[in-house]
Amino acid sequence: MRTLNRWIVVSCALIVADVGVRADDQIRTYNVPKEQPTQLAAGDSGAPAATPDIPVNAVPVQFTLPDGWQQLAPDGIRLANLAVPGKNG
Repeated sequence: MRTLNRWIVVSCALIVADVGVRADDQIRTYNVPKEQPTQLAAGDSGAPAATPDIPVNAVPVQFTLPDGWQQLAPDGIRLANLAVPGKNG
């Protein structure tokens, strides 16, 4: 019986050792060089070109202002610029 127990213990130890250390389970690290940004042509900002059928600072949307609100001139990328009177406006 002692021989059987010893054989089982040795077999289990070998199985655990085999499963615990395998070449494909090792931690691998890689160093990858950072990609260089592409060079833009002179005068190219990289932004998409303006849509030719919509003039710059045109208001292509129509809306009705609530009472007390004021419409200001559009600026920058805003299609509408509104002023709302009040404590938090």
